[in-house]
Amino acid sequence: IVAGTDSASSIDVGGGDTLYFTVNSDSKVFRLQLATGSVAVAHDFGAGLIARDVQVAGSRLVAVVGGDVSFVPDSASAVGSYQIDHGGTVVLVDLSTGVETPLTAATMFFRHPALSADGTSMIVERIVGASTDLYRVELP
Repeated sequence: IVAGTDSASSIDVGGGDTLYFTVNSDSKVFRLQLATGSVAVAHDFGAGLIARDVQVAGSRLVAVVGGDVSFVPDSASAVGSYQIDHGGTVVLVDLSTGVETPLTAATMFFRHPALSADGTSMIVERIVGASTDLYRVELP
Protein backbone atom coordinates (compact mmCIF):
# COMPACT_ATOMS: atom_id res chain seq x y z
CA ILE A 1 0.00 0.00 0.00
CA VAL A 2 1.29 3.47 -0.87
CA ALA A 3 1.11 5.56 2.31
CA GLY A 4 -1.27 8.53 2.22
CA THR A 5 -3.47 7.15 -0.57
CA ASP A 6 -6.32 5.55 1.41
CA SER A 7 -9.59 5.63 -0.59
CA ALA A 8 -7.87 6.84 -3.78
CA SER A 9 -10.34 6.95 -6.66
CA SER A 10 -8.04 7.87 -9.58
CA ILE A 11 -4.33 8.30 -10.24
CA ASP A 12 -1.97 9.63 -12.89
CA VAL A 13 1.81 9.84 -13.14
CA GLY A 14 2.84 13.47 -13.41
CA GLY A 15 6.43 12.81 -14.43
CA GLY A 16 9.43 11.53 -12.52
CA ASP A 17 8.36 10.27 -9.14
CA THR A 18 5.25 12.47 -8.89
CA LEU A 19 1.78 10.96 -8.69
CA TYR A 20 -1.52 12.86 -8.76
CA PHE A 21 -4.60 11.25 -7.24
CA THR A 22 -8.14 11.89 -6.07
CA VAL A 23 -9.93 10.43 -3.06
CA ASN A 24 -13.52 9.19 -2.84
CA SER A 25 -16.01 11.91 -1.91
CA ASP A 26 -13.38 14.69 -1.91
CA SER A 27 -12.96 17.90 -3.91
CA LYS A 28 -9.17 17.82 -3.88
CA VAL A 29 -6.47 16.51 -6.21
CA PHE A 30 -3.38 15.45 -4.27
CA ARG A 31 0.27 15.35 -5.36
CA LEU A 32 2.49 12.59 -3.96
CA GLN A 33 6.30 12.64 -4.24
CA LEU A 34 7.28 8.95 -4.09
CA ALA A 35 10.90 9.63 -3.09
CA THR A 36 9.90 11.48 0.08
CA GLY A 37 6.33 10.21 0.64
CA SER A 38 5.23 13.83 0.84
CA VAL A 39 1.54 14.41 0.03
CA ALA A 40 0.20 17.91 -0.74
CA VAL A 41 -2.98 19.35 -2.22
CA ALA A 42 -2.32 20.15 -5.89
CA HIS A 43 -5.77 21.72 -6.41
CA ASP A 44 -9.07 21.99 -4.54
CA PHE A 45 -12.28 22.35 -6.58
CA GLY A 46 -14.25 23.50 -3.53
CA ALA A 47 -16.70 22.28 -0.92
CA GLY A 48 -19.56 20.07 -2.03
CA LEU A 49 -17.86 18.85 -5.22
CA ILE A 50 -16.30 15.45 -5.89
CA ALA A 51 -13.20 15.36 -8.12
CA ARG A 52 -12.14 12.18 -9.95
CA ASP A 53 -10.54 10.87 -13.16
CA VAL A 54 -7.44 13.06 -12.80
CA GLN A 55 -4.98 13.37 -15.71
CA VAL A 56 -1.85 15.56 -15.81
CA ALA A 57 0.47 16.72 -18.60
CA GLY A 58 3.11 19.27 -17.62
CA SER A 59 1.36 22.09 -15.74
CA ARG A 60 -2.08 21.12 -17.12
CA LEU A 61 -4.47 19.01 -15.10
CA VAL A 62 -7.93 17.79 -16.10
CA ALA A 63 -10.44 16.15 -13.80
CA VAL A 64 -14.11 15.30 -13.77
CA VAL A 65 -15.84 17.45 -11.15
CA GLY A 66 -19.35 17.44 -9.68
CA GLY A 67 -22.21 16.16 -11.78
CA ASP A 68 -24.06 12.94 -11.01
CA VAL A 69 -21.76 11.31 -8.46
CA SER A 70 -22.34 10.05 -4.93
CA PHE A 71 -20.51 8.22 -2.18
CA VAL A 72 -22.71 5.72 -0.41
CA PRO A 73 -22.36 3.06 2.28
CA ASP A 74 -22.44 -0.57 1.12
CA SER A 75 -24.58 -2.33 3.71
CA ALA A 76 -24.59 -5.61 1.75
CA SER A 77 -20.87 -6.33 2.12
CA ALA A 78 -17.81 -5.63 4.19
CA VAL A 79 -16.43 -3.28 1.53
CA GLY A 80 -17.52 -0.15 3.41
CA SER A 81 -18.56 2.64 1.06
CA TYR A 82 -18.23 3.16 -2.67
CA GLN A 83 -18.51 5.92 -5.23
CA ILE A 84 -21.22 5.81 -7.92
CA ASP A 85 -20.25 7.95 -10.91
CA HIS A 86 -22.55 8.82 -13.80
CA GLY A 87 -20.31 11.64 -15.02
CA GLY A 88 -19.70 15.32 -14.48
CA THR A 89 -17.99 18.40 -15.91
CA VAL A 90 -14.42 18.13 -17.20
CA VAL A 91 -12.35 21.01 -15.82
CA LEU A 92 -8.89 22.10 -16.95
CA VAL A 93 -6.58 23.54 -14.28
CA ASP A 94 -3.37 25.44 -14.91
CA LEU A 95 -1.27 24.16 -12.00
CA SER A 96 1.06 27.16 -12.16
CA THR A 97 -1.79 29.67 -11.58
CA GLY A 98 -4.67 27.58 -10.19
CA VAL A 99 -7.01 28.96 -12.88
CA GLU A 100 -9.91 26.59 -13.67
CA THR A 101 -11.50 26.38 -17.13
CA PRO A 102 -14.60 24.19 -17.55
CA LEU A 103 -14.22 22.25 -20.82
CA THR A 104 -17.72 20.78 -20.94
CA ALA A 105 -21.20 22.07 -20.10
CA ALA A 106 -22.53 21.38 -16.61
CA THR A 107 -25.70 19.91 -18.17
CA MET A 108 -23.71 17.17 -19.95
CA PHE A 109 -22.06 14.21 -18.23
CA PHE A 110 -18.52 13.04 -19.00
CA ARG A 111 -16.10 10.50 -17.50
CA HIS A 112 -12.60 9.13 -17.95
CA PRO A 113 -10.70 11.89 -19.79
CA ALA A 114 -7.43 10.81 -21.39
CA LEU A 115 -5.15 13.84 -21.71
CA SER A 116 -2.62 13.87 -24.55
CA ALA A 117 1.06 13.80 -23.56
CA ASP A 118 1.51 17.41 -24.68
CA GLY A 119 -1.66 18.58 -22.89
CA THR A 120 -3.27 20.05 -26.00
CA SER A 121 -6.20 17.65 -26.41
CA MET A 122 -8.09 14.87 -24.70
CA ILE A 123 -10.41 12.00 -25.45
CA VAL A 124 -13.35 11.76 -23.04
CA GLU A 125 -16.38 9.52 -22.60
CA ARG A 126 -19.77 11.28 -22.84
CA ILE A 127 -22.81 9.65 -21.28
CA VAL A 128 -26.26 10.18 -22.81
CA GLY A 129 -28.92 8.01 -21.19
CA ALA A 130 -27.73 4.41 -21.44
CA SER A 131 -25.31 5.20 -24.29
CA THR A 132 -21.70 6.33 -24.21
CA ASP A 133 -19.47 7.75 -26.95
CA LEU A 134 -15.91 9.03 -27.08
CA TYR A 135 -15.21 12.64 -28.03
CA ARG A 136 -11.95 14.37 -28.93
CA VAL A 137 -11.65 17.83 -27.38
CA GLU A 138 -8.98 20.39 -28.32
CA LEU A 139 -7.92 22.30 -25.19
CA PRO A 140 -7.64 26.09 -25.02
